[in-house]
Amino acid sequence: AGGNYLCQDDFWDLTAPIGNIEFWGLCLIYSAGWTPGNPNTMPFQVKFYEAGTTPGAVVGTYDLPAITPVNTGLTYSGYTMYYWSYDIAPAVPLTAGWISIQSQTAPDNAWLLWTGSPEGNLNMYQQGATTPQIAGDCAFNLSGTASPVPPVQLYVAPGVQSISSIVANVGTFTEEDLSCYAEVWEYISDPNGTIVYQAQVDNIDLDPFTGEESCELGSYDFQDPGVYGLFLNIPLTNDDVQNNNIKNLGIGVDETAPESTHTLTPGAPNGANGWYITDVKVKLEAEDPEVDGIASGVKEIKYKVDTGGWQTYTGEITVSTEGPHTVAYYAVDNVDNTEGQNTVEFKIDKSGPEITLTYEVTGGSANAGYTVVWTATANDEQSGMDKVEFYYLGYLQDTVSGPGPIYQWTITNYNPDLHATFKVIGYDLAGNTAEDEIHDPVSHSNNVVNGVTQPIVKTVTLNLGR
Repeated sequence: AGGNYLCQDDFWDLTAPIGNIEFWGLCLIYSAGWTPGNPNTMPFQVKFYEAGTTPGAVVGTYDLPAITPVNTGLTYSGYTMYYWSYDIAPAVPLTAGWISIQSQTAPDNAWLLWTGSPEGNLNMYQQGATTPQIAGDCAFNLSGTASPVPPVQLYVAPGVQSISSIVANVGTFTEEDLSCYAEVWEYISDPNGTIVYQAQVDNIDLDPFTGEESCELGSYDFQDPGVYGLFLNIPLTNDDVQNNNIKNLGIGVDETAPESTHTLTPGAPNGANGWYITDVKVKLEAEDPEVDGIASGVKEIKYKVDTGGWQTYTGEITVSTEGPHTVAYYAVDNVDNTEGQNTVEFKIDKSGPEITLTYEVTGGSANAGYTVVWTATANDEQSGMDKVEFYYLGYLQDTVSGPGPIYQWTITNYNPDLHATFKVIGYDLAGNTAEDEIHDPVSHSNNVVNGVTQPIVKTVTLNLGR
């Protein structure tokens, strides 16, 4: 079932579409040597490929159910040869091409080893190879010098790991003088596997039903990232339950930290000058990159907002308080490889400035008109002030820019206008606004000259627009 061991064989000189397929093979387990597996519960996937020097495009894919194969009574290297036959529909419209046959699962940790026919050219193309290979040079053989890659079931960080097994007797007979063998294979330097560690424990005696013993098999330093296999075997000559004396464990050594990213909503500042004027939502995501075929997966993302404590990310974060903010975050994978800290910074100002409008008569007379100074006092605690606009009767008269807090506009020759309206609008740097108005300034207490309240009405021509 391992992708690295997918093999394709070529065929030629057929005279009609393919409506039936027959194949012969061995069903074996490798763990400190080959032992028979169970061939009765193995579903297969068969693919046909266009002809060429190497397999071309896939022409047909067939997922074939598990059936009980025929025991041929023949042996190959001392192991039973089985025979499978399937009718396939629709028929494959190829007279020449390539075929692959692979078990989709491996019941009882068994592997199908199918054999090339002596009527053919004995060539086979193994996935990942650049040229066809003689069948005897492919990944599987029966010499004990290669081991199938087990599917990864356990992920660890690089380092020393202890190896042990528990052996239990679930039968009715006393088991004596058993030996437990362990092998560690690595599939990094050689995809066919290389034995890097061996150990054994002898003199295991187990009582019926309750007998159990822990076998300490030493330790191995998994230094390099990639795929390893741990194979355990207690050779038995006879056993009522076949294959429960053999176990294998695929081990993935992961030394690569995960990678996390952030997304802000809104995606860009929705105020002026890089400020947000609404709440900001922060979404965090992470993935664990596959390196050397290994990725243990993301365990968690940690984050903190400003000077708060670290928390485990469970969903989108909403930051609503005003001011500058820093969200720090990092991801951790399932073997505790930890990413370096990332940060995202943004600033929020949702409130308009505080502004008040006053005026003072600084000179003039009732006949010549008065000089009036209009003063806006404006402050903004977050982003700071940008500008103030002065309006008369709804028309913009002047704009004063700067950080404030004092903004002034002076008019001269101001004469009676009993229903005048003066207004100011203040803008902070985030684009928030606030305003203040004075209606009928003749009654305003600031309209004082030499200690005497003066009537102020407007007859001077101002910039009213058109």
